[in-house]
Formats: sequence, C-alpha cells, structure tokens
Amino acid sequence: MVFPAGVLPKVAAQWLFTFHRAARKLRRHAFQLYYRNTTTTKPSPVAASPQQGQHATTTVKSSAAVLELDAAAAAATDGTVVFDMHGALLRSTSLFPYFMLVAFEGGSLLRAMLLLCALPLVWALGGERSVAGIRVMAFVAFAGLSTRDMDLVARAVMPKHYMAQLNAAVYERLWLPSKKKVVVTAAPRVMSEWFLKEYMAADAVVGLELRLVTVGRRRYFTGVLDGPEPSKKALKEAIGAEVTMADVGIVSNSNPVDQQLFVPYCKEVYVVSRDSTKSATLPRDKYPKPLIFHDGRLAFLPTPSAMLAFFLFLPLGVILSVIRISIGIVLPYKINFLAGAIFGWMDPVAFFANPAPAYRVEFLGAVPREWTRAAGERTGVEVANWVQRRLGEALGFECTGLTRRDKYMMLAGNDGVVAK
Repeated sequence: MVFPAGVLPKVAAQWLFTFHRAARKLRRHAFQLYYRNTTTTKPSPVAASPQQGQHATTTVKSSAAVLELDAAAAAATDGTVVFDMHGALLRSTSLFPYFMLVAFEGGSLLRAMLLLCALPLVWALGGERSVAGIRVMAFVAFAGLSTRDMDLVARAVMPKHYMAQLNAAVYERLWLPSKKKVVVTAAPRVMSEWFLKEYMAADAVVGLELRLVTVGRRRYFTGVLDGPEPSKKALKEAIGAEVTMADVGIVSNSNPVDQQLFVPYCKEVYVVSRDSTKSATLPRDKYPKPLIFHDGRLAFLPTPSAMLAFFLFLPLGVILSVIRISIGIVLPYKINFLAGAIFGWMDPVAFFANPAPAYRVEFLGAVPREWTRAAGERTGVEVANWVQRRLGEALGFECTGLTRRDKYMMLAGNDGVVAK
C-alpha cells in the first residue's frame, strides 16, 4: 500500500483534530452514564407533535405476514417511501462484505487482510452494525484511498454484489410502485449512491459522510466518519419540503437504531423480518437494469468466512500454480497467440491456483454459406456480428448494441480517450 507524498501528514492532522474533539467531548461529559430502556421507547417529539396543522402519527408494523406486506404495498403506491438498505432493500444485514470489496478492489491485498484481522475488534465493539464497528471498518477500508479509486469500485464492482442481494419481495411489491424513493444506508454514502441512482433510480440516498483531504489535484479519504449516524437533517431534506413526513418506512428488525431514525419522519413503519428474506432472491431477468459491464477480481461475495478461506488457501494456491506451470513448460507444446494476449500473462497464474482447474472446449460448426461474403454476399460486419452472436450463445451471453465507448462511460465515467 503506497500513499503519495503529502497524504499521510494531512491524514494524521485530521486524526489529531478528531481525537482532540473527542477528548473535549469526553471532558465535558465526564463519567456521565446514560441508560436506555430497551423494552419501551418514548414517542418522538417530532412524531407526537402536529406539523403544519396535521396530526402526525407513526405506527410500526411487521411485514412478515403476507397481509401486512399487502398493506405496506397499498400505502406505498404513488407515495414517498424510505427504505433501509441493509436488511430491507437488501436481504443481507451484514456490512463487512461491502467494506471488504472497497478494501480489496480499491485498495490492495494487504488492506483487505488488515480489514479481516480487524474483524474481531469490530465484533468486540458491538458488531458490524454498531457505530464503533462501522468506524473501524471505514477507517481500514478508506484511509488514504483516493476518491477516483472509490468511484471506479462503485461503478464497476459494487453493482453486481448489490443486485445479487436484492430482496425480491421488497423490490417488486414496495420499490416499484412507490413514486419517490429514499434510501438510508448505515455505510458511507459513496459506497452505494452510484448504484442506487443509476441502477435503481433512487431519488435520494442518505448515509454516512467521510472526511477528505486534498493533495495537489487529487482528493483522498481520511477514513474518519463525519458523524456517528446518518444525518436526520439530510433525511428530512431527502424526503422533501413539500411533504412533512414520508408515507411509508421499510426497516430491518436487526437494528433498533434504524427504527428510531425512521419513526419521526414516516407515517407508517414496516419491519421486514429476516425469515421472510431468506428465499426472496431476485431473478437475474428481473434486474432493474441488465448487468452487462462488471470489473472485479473477486467472483464471490467476500463474507468473513469466505475471505478467511481465501487467505488460508492463497499460499497453497501460489505453490500449486508454480508446480502446474512448471510441468506445462517442461512438456512439448506449440502455441500461437496475438501480441495483445501478452497483457493477460497473469490469467494462467490465477487459473492454475484453483483447487481443480478445468477447461471445457466446444467446437462450433462452420459458418453457413448464406452467411459468407462470397456465396451469401454478406458484408464483413454482418459476418462478424453473426460469429459474435454464435459465440455469445455458446458462452451463455447475450449480444447488445453497446460499444467500447459505452463500456468506458459506464465503468470509468469517460470515453476511453486520454488527452495528450
């Protein structure tokens, strides 16, 4: 992990400033203990008081039953709905895999290993959804990371994993019928905002904010969160000034803090149970947008157990790759390849590092005469498109009309042309 010159001093200055503020706060509230009754919750003054001549009441319901889900769908139709991202809009309540994607894809292998080693500390501080746990994961994943690298991860890596975790029941019954969609995430907003607005057509995203430092023309994350939780002011602004409260709030039952954030700003709050989301997988053909462009080194969702197995197998995989490639070099062989293929020299290393590498070769038939340039009087473009379509069908892909420029605009935000 290499940081450009000048980044570390500014990051250290931000840390010292944050620690100074925390020390002043501790001194001001020294040794004062606050006890919260976990069985009863006092009604929020915002929810209990009338607003602009209207009597605002909030009810909390459960969407575990089909009848309650229908009631939530009726209330959400053509209304303003606030969704809790992790546990309601997504089936999983865990935040660790998405921080790991940022650390691994945007950072390095060392950063990902440090995040995995920090997981016991996160659990000791209250878990992945606790304020302290989120601060630790955000610091390890983002400290010294440039905003450009995070933007590339948000565009090219995160959508695939977010789409695979979408809750089909919430998406089809509540997300699609609603008129205005506001999403609240317990993670930093930069991790999911691009996906929610580009793929899901969300109107607003409310989440944690990260502090930045500027070095030259580039900006870097300090890893320090600006506030312990999503801002209530930002949520109010996202709902809009034309309405006093959102019609429906959809939350998860895994984190009571999210429910306390939603209640003052929603007329009705529905709680999605974890049992109702286990089998609610959204089929690929029902995705909001086709998942065409994806760029990432991890083919699986990096859960704690999966990443532990990955790092434990990595040394053995390197040894297996060296042995298998050495055997292949010793044996007689003959191969021809294009000059551009030399840039993929790491592909065989990664392939032979698998426990049981295997290739499946399928020979396609000859091009029909009516699709040739001589007998069929086809143009070269038509023949090439026919061959590409046949290759796509054999590999399980679907041909599109997108071009190389579209790919760069989607993944990198530019047309792929570097100005001199």
